[in-house]
Amino acid sequence: MKVLKWPGAKWTLSSRIIKLMPEHKIYLEPFFGSGAVFFQKAPVNTEVLNDLDLQVTNLFKVIRDNPQELAERVYFTPYSRDEYRESYNVEGDEIERARRFLARSNMARAGMQYYTSSWRHAGPVLGAKCKQRVTGDWNRIPQRILEAADRLKDAEIENTDALKLIEKYNHKDCLIYVDPPYLLSTRKQRYYNVEMTDNEEHEKLIKLLKKHSGPVMLSGYDSELYNDLLPGWTKHEFKTNAEQGKRRTEILWVNYRQYEQISML
Repeated sequence: MKVLKWPGAKWTLSSRIIKLMPEHKIYLEPFFGSGAVFFQKAPVNTEVLNDLDLQVTNLFKVIRDNPQELAERVYFTPYSRDEYRESYNVEGDEIERARRFLARSNMARAGMQYYTSSWRHAGPVLGAKCKQRVTGDWNRIPQRILEAADRLKDAEIENTDALKLIEKYNHKDCLIYVDPPYLLSTRKQRYYNVEMTDNEEHEKLIKLLKKHSGPVMLSGYDSELYNDLLPGWTKHEFKTNAEQGKRRTEILWVNYRQYEQISML
């Protein structure tokens, strides 16, 4: 169901993250992005998906509510430099904006959003096989849209402040998977239209997550700030490829020890 190319997406890690999930009746993702974990986990009674980037939430609302029309428009969109250039035009109805956002994320190098990257193509050096892979990814998007629509049909999609939603769903049966924009000090550049630009924003997020009555899973790169604020949380480490194929170690902090103690009281 991989529809959206997104920096930091968890498509290669999602199965390992899902295996660590405890039972839950409510699922909240306050920083949805590409939805890699959501699309590969089993559905539960209530699922709330949020992103402050309006382009992200518009895309997934259109996939949920108008999948056939979006899939048809994408089907008739060629993989080309002209389409990539035009994708930065944000005019048009919701479906057209979703189509252009898909074109931009899938045709940009590494799915970059914060700045205009070069067009992702094979070129004469890499040859025909690479071209087939690049264009083949795009040609599979229409079918993936229809598959994603089936998974999204009962989900609530929000475009609001993540902290407000975390407060709203403070319930022992609510699992929160948090994959925020990582600390800028742990990466070389900005990737997103909506960022968390200073440590104070991360501190507020973590302090609120520590008050949550249910299980919490928090992704990030290892940092002194997170480790100092999360004493006693369990850390899981995953080796993975980051942008431009660089090897990085992803950290998943979970509060299950504290959550289990709270549940016993």
